[in-house]
Parts: sequence; C-alpha cells; structure tokens
Amino acid sequence: MIYLLLLISLTFSTTFHTQIGKCTMEIYDGKINNIPELIDIIKSETKILVSDLGQVTQKPFSIHITNDLNKFNEIAGPVPEWGIAVAKNKSNKIIMQSPNVAQISYSKFKKVLKHELNHIYIFQIPQYETIPSWFKEGIAMYYSNEFSILHKIELSHFLWKKK
Repeated sequence: MIYLLLLISLTFSTTFHTQIGKCTMEIYDGKINNIPELIDIIKSETKILVSDLGQVTQKPFSIHITNDLNKFNEIAGPVPEWGIAVAKNKSNKIIMQSPNVAQISYSKFKKVLKHELNHIYIFQIPQYETIPSWFKEGIAMYYSNEFSILHKIELSHFLWKKK
C-alpha cells in the first residue's frame, strides 16, 4: 500500500479539453511547479492554431514530462541525443524532458512545448503526409516564436542562393 501511494505521489496527471482534442498531461516525479500555467499555454496555443489555420478533427493527445532521462528515452523511443522533446504521430503524444533535465530555462521549455503542440495540430491535418517537412518545422518554429535574428539571416541567405 505504501509503495502504491509513493508511485501515485510521484506522478501528476490531469485531463482537460483543448481546441484540437482532449489532452492528458502526465508529469513524472512531479517536479514542475507551474502546472496551471502549462495548462493555460496548451489551451491558448491550440486556440490560436485553430483560429489562424482552421479547425482539425479533434483527437485525444497526451503530454508526458519527465524529470528522468532514462524515463524520457523509455517513453520517447529513438531520439537524437540532442533531442529534448518529440511529438509522436501514431500515438498522438508529446514526450518532453523537464527544464532541469534538458538544461534549459523555463522560458525555453514553454517554447518547446508550443513547438511540439504545433506538430500535434499538424498531425491532424488530413493531408499531413503530403506537407513538406521544412514547412511543418517552419510552422512549429513560427508559432512557438523560435525565430531569432540568426534564423532570419540564415533564411535570407538560403533564399538569396535559391536553396
């Protein structure tokens, strides 16, 4: 019984509705302090996507945030060693490392969350398979506000060279 209570206390889970479907968020080790803020970000980001890009068929999705690199790798499966988050199309899930495991700021963590939410949205577009990967990444970067002046310079450079 004590073991069961310990397991329950180590995992926080909640389910709520968004514009793209019901979201279940699980936080392993319970080491994220701003859970209400994360829920607000998820709800507002999905609302923005639907408002700007259109309604998609609502499908349930999940977000798993872990404070343990081994748990991340177990849930995420094969991810490049530099990867701190991944969105999985077939299971409609986001798996993320917590800010301290990923060694990023909470501000950057929120951008990564928004980026992965964009992928979940794009997965639900019926023509998903025909959308070029550069466009999918560009949309995710745009809506998560990840474009910096360096990104803009690089884009201009490649446009100028017609690449």
